[in-house]
Amino acid sequence: MRAVSSEVQTYTNKLRNYMFFQSLTVIMVYMVGLLIVLNYIYPSYVYFPYSTIVTPPISGKPEINNLFVYILSFLLFTPLSLRRPKLL
Repeated sequence: MRAVSSEVQTYTNKLRNYMFFQSLTVIMVYMVGLLIVLNYIYPSYVYFPYSTIVTPPISGKPEINNLFVYILSFLLFTPLSLRRPKLL
């Protein structure tokens, strides 16, 4: 057990470093995407069938803009892309 414990500890440390860099990379990619959405993509509106707090009526029709869709995709896809094996 003692002979293998140092190898297991080294493997665990490398795996944790990999997971940290994976998480950091995903967050940085989303931040760059957010800057692109905010600075270069002008809001185009998608009509939504019902008026809610997040879909205020503009010109009498409830609409969603690009920033809202981007934030929703961030909240949806970040946990999916950072899933870990069940053994960790």
